[in-house]
Amino acid sequence: MLKIKSRYQKVIKNVSINLVVTFLLIFMINVVSGLVLYLFPKTNDKAMLYELPIFKKKHVVKGFYKEYGQLDINFHSFAGWSLSSFNGQYINIGKNGERIHKHHIASGEKPKRIGFFGGSTAWGMGSVDNETIPAFLDSMNTNAIFENYGEFGFNSRQGLSKLINLYKLGITFDYVIFYDGVNELALCRNELNEYDHLRSFEYKNKIDAPQNPNSWQSLIYAAKYVFFTKSLQLIEKVKGSIAPKEDKDFVNLFNCNTDESKANAIATSLMENWVIAKKLVEANGGKFIAILQPNAFIGAPNLSHLENTGLLENYLSPQFEIVYPKIQRLIEDRSYPWIHDLSNVLDSSDMVYFDHCHIVGKGNEIVATSIDMIFKEE
Repeated sequence: MLKIKSRYQKVIKNVSINLVVTFLLIFMINVVSGLVLYLFPKTNDKAMLYELPIFKKKHVVKGFYKEYGQLDINFHSFAGWSLSSFNGQYINIGKNGERIHKHHIASGEKPKRIGFFGGSTAWGMGSVDNETIPAFLDSMNTNAIFENYGEFGFNSRQGLSKLINLYKLGITFDYVIFYDGVNELALCRNELNEYDHLRSFEYKNKIDAPQNPNSWQSLIYAAKYVFFTKSLQLIEKVKGSIAPKEDKDFVNLFNCNTDESKANAIATSLMENWVIAKKLVEANGGKFIAILQPNAFIGAPNLSHLENTGLLENYLSPQFEIVYPKIQRLIEDRSYPWIHDLSNVLDSSDMVYFDHCHIVGKGNEIVATSIDMIFKEE
């Protein structure tokens, strides 16, 4: 009996040692993975972008994206999120999330105040402060200040919420311009609907998660984080570098092209948001202008420089081809004089797009010139 007991104790001891050593190895691998992710936080996913012929000053675009990577985005009530203040060489953000650029006011004049709202195209992705659409509009008017309230990923409903928040702060405008369209298409994701925004599903999961998890749930979560989280993140990063996802891997994430009622709802929602925004602006003594923005899938822009780059995100094309014509049809049917369709404004030989919607400074200037003509007719 003593020999059997001794043998069992030896087995248990060996198993315990092996388990401890195994978990220590897994833990160390997780720690090292976290260190690798910290030291090399981003792969050079902009390498292809930097090589595009539309970027003449490579050091400027590289400097822009370096500062872009330093920006902080914080929760913002009702609107979802907003950029924090930032001071850089290429990017400057004010206390209310507005992007700051140079104004061109003639001395002695009281300038009109114009609020410009939209997503990252309004904000000026890829462009320095003074080459965004609002900045070019500012340079074209010595009697007006254009304030850039564009935010990454914002759709028209979020623009409306941000406008309300600014009114609550006592900020008023003589004119408000909404520059929308592209980010409405993010709502074509399977898990979203016309009342959502880009991160609604993420917010929902966090809110729906158990508020007071039991001890077992807490233990499982802690164990996963300590032993596996960073290792799994590193594996995904390496997989993405070796075999980047292709358009076909994303097609099934969206459903407006297969669900016409959803496509109609998204188009109608954009129109309704514009109508509500107009009433709100006019109630606060201002005038409202809505712009349907251009994109690479509608019209005939020059995209020859984007062939075989993977930057165009062609998997989005079916969503634009179903939703944008519905928006255009609503604009035509309602014939509101304050809504303007600029979806074809970049149809030319000029190469300005560097993905499905973002454009370089030259493109921003073309768009601004068209909006300036609309603004001066008001």
